[in-house]
Amino acid sequence: MFNHAVEEILSMYHATRLLGGGRHLLLACFPKSGSTYLARLIANAGGYAKRHLSDSFKGGEHEPSAARLLLNHPDDYVTQLHVRCSLGTAMMIEKFSLLPVVLYRDIFDTVVSMKDDLKNDLNEYPDFASPFPIAYIPNDVRLMADDDVLSFVIDILVPWYLGFFASWSRYPGRKIFLCYREVTEDTPGVLRRISAYYQLAWSEGDIRKAIDEAAQQETRRNVAVAGRGRQLADHHRQRIVQLSRHFRGIDFLPIGISQA
Repeated sequence: MFNHAVEEILSMYHATRLLGGGRHLLLACFPKSGSTYLARLIANAGGYAKRHLSDSFKGGEHEPSAARLLLNHPDDYVTQLHVRCSLGTAMMIEKFSLLPVVLYRDIFDTVVSMKDDLKNDLNEYPDFASPFPIAYIPNDVRLMADDDVLSFVIDILVPWYLGFFASWSRYPGRKIFLCYREVTEDTPGVLRRISAYYQLAWSEGDIRKAIDEAAQQETRRNVAVAGRGRQLADHHRQRIVQLSRHFRGIDFLPIGISQA
């Protein structure tokens, strides 16, 4: 019986697209974009499970795991991952009928929020590893002057953010893009858009319930204020714009970068 079960699982795994299954929302997101809050809203609205479907924890890249996706295929779920749209991720989207919700934030606001997060993190980690999924961050970064931390964030982390936005922009499959400001300023509208785009049939009652429940849950919301990036010095803003120019043909205006 065990061998038969293994053969059945392997045949499913090698299929181009698995049949059946639940509704699977992939929340691909910027760190510091309100993603934990949005994931909880989606889970509440649809009555979905909230699952981490990557093998990576505490500093590993958040590529979706084929084994975890397979095990959870029968269920309705939302999985919140800081993941670029690599070829492997695109293959998982196709095989497991994932519904991508791509969440981004103004890059200048993100840099300031990330700086604050690093400065306020008092945890000690092994010298060889940090828990952040998109880059290695030494323990002593938080001891630097604020301007030096901003430079670190811009030089080390911003290229990942730009690559994230560029890769999802070029992904040809179905996807819905949402920004942090929309989530914080028009939460019901955001949930309506997700439901309509993917035909999830969430009612107005479902949406109100989702928001009310999220208000009582831990969603790691920090300073939910847009426009914090205006405090960045000109040399930091210019450096971010300079980095974006390596990605030719990508319109970064949604994340606040004008090439004019």
